[in-house]
Amino acid sequence: MNSQTPISIHINPQKILTQNFPLSEGDIVADLGCGQHGFFTFPASKIVGKNGKVYAVDILERVLRQISKRKKEENVENIEIKYTNLEKFGALNINNNSVDKVLLVNTLFQNKKWRDILKEASRLIKEKGEILIIDWVPGRTQAGPQVEHRINPEDIKDEMEKLGFILKDQFSPSTFHFGLVFKKV
Repeated sequence: MNSQTPISIHINPQKILTQNFPLSEGDIVADLGCGQHGFFTFPASKIVGKNGKVYAVDILERVLRQISKRKKEENVENIEIKYTNLEKFGALNINNNSVDKVLLVNTLFQNKKWRDILKEASRLIKEKGEILIIDWVPGRTQAGPQVEHRINPEDIKDEMEKLGFILKDQFSPSTFHFGLVFKKV
């Protein structure tokens, strides 16, 4: 990378949720591994509106307390907080085939059992529903987790195909991330 190459670690959730992975009014969305700032949860809740719902899902209770606090401060009514271990199939208290869109943003690299997380995500999705996966590009980069924690996007594509999904789109949300959109067929 030369000094002329722009470096961007920043991901723009608003752009992604309106252009790369467009949400609609009334959608039911699950943000799996939502993180304490709800980086995608809160923008998604605005887009889906009062007739939609966003599940903010995480395994860390302190993260969910932060989301709950912000939700209360901003008077957001369409976010439902869910605690679970995504690596355990069926553990998330959301019905099978009940979600329009699933977000997995910077979640898979943190888990050794990432295939189990994909299986759990696929359980939630309605027919023709979609899953967005954003994670760190493989190999050494100037930012991000250790190389051995990164997942090759080709491995994710193979796993999603086994689960009955087709690759709908792929994009670069930042210099250091890949984005994949899968549709349930």
